[in-house]
Amino acid sequence: MLRDKFLTIVTVVLLAAGLGCIGFVVLSVLNIEKHVKEVGHEECIDKSINAVAFDAHMAGLIENGGSYTVLTGFYDCNEIKREDLVWFRFSRVIEPVPRKVYGLPGDTFDANQDSADLSKWYIQINGERIKSLSGADYFIQSQSVPPLKTYALSLKGTIPEEIGRAHV
Repeated sequence: MLRDKFLTIVTVVLLAAGLGCIGFVVLSVLNIEKHVKEVGHEECIDKSINAVAFDAHMAGLIENGGSYTVLTGFYDCNEIKREDLVWFRFSRVIEPVPRKVYGLPGDTFDANQDSADLSKWYIQINGERIKSLSGADYFIQSQSVPPLKTYALSLKGTIPEEIGRAHV
């Protein structure tokens, strides 16, 4: 009788421990999936580069002269998302810079001149003005038509699919 109670208790404890282990594994897998969704697949990263910001366009996140780390190859197997910070090369002669993603392929974009101050050109994505990190409307200061307006006209105001596949 005592032996049967002892075996029953041991069986219940082992069953509870087994269920606890299975629960731990399930929760761990769900947590890993959540981490991958938040951070992305890291296996595509081929190297890590330490860089220094040489402009103030990311002030508040990366100060002028501040250092940051670039993970090259990340977007080889991860989609670019709105609000991502990317290392962007405007042209072959200008070094890449960190920038925040506001528009994605297929979005509409334009640069519209301020009627009160003709040297200000506001950038719009999907009809909405984009905001700087401080919350103010972001604009380009230019006495002449900025290249972004020319691109908007030549691309019929739509960000092309291939821009999302560009690599530094």
